[in-house]
Amino acid sequence: METISKEVFLAARKCPRKGWNLQHRVDEQEPSIGDRFRMRQGLEIGEMARALQRDGVLVGAVNAEEAEKITRALSGDADVRTIFEATALYDHYAARADMLTRVNGGWHLWEVKSAVKEKKEHLDDLAYTMMVMRYAGYEIKEVSLLLLSRDYRFGDAVEDLFMEVTKTGSALQRCREFSINADELGLEILGCSAPTAEIGFVCKNCEYFTSSCVGVGLEASLFCLPRLSEKKFEQLREIGALRVSDIPEGFTLTENQQRFYDVMKSQVPWVSEDLGEVLNEAEWPVYYLDFETTMTAIPLYPGLAPYATIPTQYSIHIMHTAGGALEERSYLGDPSENPQRVLAEKLIRDLGEGGSIMVYSGYEKRIIKAMKEQFDDLAGALEQILERLFDLEAVIRKHYSHPDFLGRTSIKQTLPVLAPEMSYKNLSIQDGDSAAVLFAEMAQGRYTADEVKKIRQDLLAYCRMDTLGMVSIHEALRKITN
Repeated sequence: METISKEVFLAARKCPRKGWNLQHRVDEQEPSIGDRFRMRQGLEIGEMARALQRDGVLVGAVNAEEAEKITRALSGDADVRTIFEATALYDHYAARADMLTRVNGGWHLWEVKSAVKEKKEHLDDLAYTMMVMRYAGYEIKEVSLLLLSRDYRFGDAVEDLFMEVTKTGSALQRCREFSINADELGLEILGCSAPTAEIGFVCKNCEYFTSSCVGVGLEASLFCLPRLSEKKFEQLREIGALRVSDIPEGFTLTENQQRFYDVMKSQVPWVSEDLGEVLNEAEWPVYYLDFETTMTAIPLYPGLAPYATIPTQYSIHIMHTAGGALEERSYLGDPSENPQRVLAEKLIRDLGEGGSIMVYSGYEKRIIKAMKEQFDDLAGALEQILERLFDLEAVIRKHYSHPDFLGRTSIKQTLPVLAPEMSYKNLSIQDGDSAAVLFAEMAQGRYTADEVKKIRQDLLAYCRMDTLGMVSIHEALRKITN
């Protein structure tokens, strides 16, 4: 029997076409390194949660129908107090509860989440599982989330890792909302043809929008507008606008949106009168700095909490005079121990005492502030570094716009435009998410010595590319002002 999963149902509630695409595996992509890591992390946390109910029985079957039969048998055995991965089927809907425990003549439904903070989607997850369980005949008396505790530290007992959040009332209300059109939605999801779709704000970050849905061939859509709100999107849709070029003259936009609109209309880059003056505020020598970090649900090192941000490496390129030769410095931590202290000390030495420190975004500032709070004896030196920071992305955001930026200013968007000779395509690691995961996996001992050697080379090359990219962008902007 073809079954509908929680992921598909919840996606279809927002957009039936997306739910249909997921069900029918349209444009299905291989999971990334980061996706696989997070899935494995979730499974590990689920296994740890089972230690809280040592009398529980695991439904290990992968097939939904087989798992449902095992669950039925276990639920009918009064000696079984807890069922892990309890599976229920209703019509074509399938649900697996992380834990079901007997309570007051019914069941307590638990969802385990690898998060320290409750999110809106957690309630939807609970409500879907509750809906299918109730349809299947299970009397759900209580509903709870198990989140990770911020107070947990590496090496603490597993009982200290989790925090319960009771959601019975709100989950029941949401479950009733889901039940209203579950049957009709199921028919759409399983239909032979894709449901008709219209552009809506829900399309903004949808992976199908430009690949196989209503955004195909739609160049410079409304979603390119910087900081586009849902309210403004709906106003534009009411007057028939789909593209930035469709926006009528005089429509109320923010300053940044208006600037982007003008650039897209003219297809001519915009340069502020102050760009040269702002760039001249950078003092030579200029140190181009980029950090890479990692974070994991289960802490990697003593003293750390879940999802602690750990700076693991940096790249620095130094240009002593405008257009001069480059000097390179870098650091990549030993994953077998917490690298933060050594990194902070070496960073202070490598950044010297004078000259601007050019970064791209506010991320490096946040990392240095966190190190300052962590290491009291280094606070003075780190504060001096903070005072020297120069955010190149902020300069672009305020003083330069190009039609090919498509409203975005990340380095991955601006570098191909301002320095097309620079590219990440030939690198083994091409994004920060992969870099973070690979360091964490090295710390977890998942690679051989030869593999670690190769990964370290790749990590250094990726971080180096970020600072070289900044050098090229800085030089390109200086040429524009000249």
